[in-house]
Amino acid sequence: EQQKLQVSTISVQELCEDALSAALLGAPGRKIETNLAAAASEQVVGDADALVRALRNLLDNALHYTPPERAIELVASLQAGDLLLSVRDQGCGISKVHIPHLGERFYRADPSRARKSGGTGLGLAIVRAIMEQHSGRLEIQSVEGNGTQASLVMPRSPID
Repeated sequence: EQQKLQVSTISVQELCEDALSAALLGAPGRKIETNLAAAASEQVVGDADALVRALRNLLDNALHYTPPERAIELVASLQAGDLLLSVRDQGCGISKVHIPHLGERFYRADPSRARKSGGTGLGLAIVRAIMEQHSGRLEIQSVEGNGTQASLVMPRSPID
């Protein structure tokens, strides 16, 4: 059921701007700080629409789970041959017991939120699948009560 990737080269700057503008359309009045300088000039080889969707999912989650007065940041960085696009929030955080399961289809860290939020529990599973298609991965670090960092980690070398 995997769709064929429409592979092209996209700048990190453009990928981040596209995902940011899409996420902020659905969240009027919200702000997301950016720190892209370390990797803004990098190029990514992959399916631009899929990568924008993956990043937008992380931004949407941060907007959903972070109170409006708290900061959300999008950071692009380079680390050991990988490009990282990280969304950091100061939301409620996620318990350690849930982190290994995030990205599983239909898994919810807080099942009581299912009906209220209207989510399906597929967002991070989609992100994980997109990253696997791009020889990358989804990494999540979180401290309960202190926020979450979700990162798209991609090899700097082109995918095959």
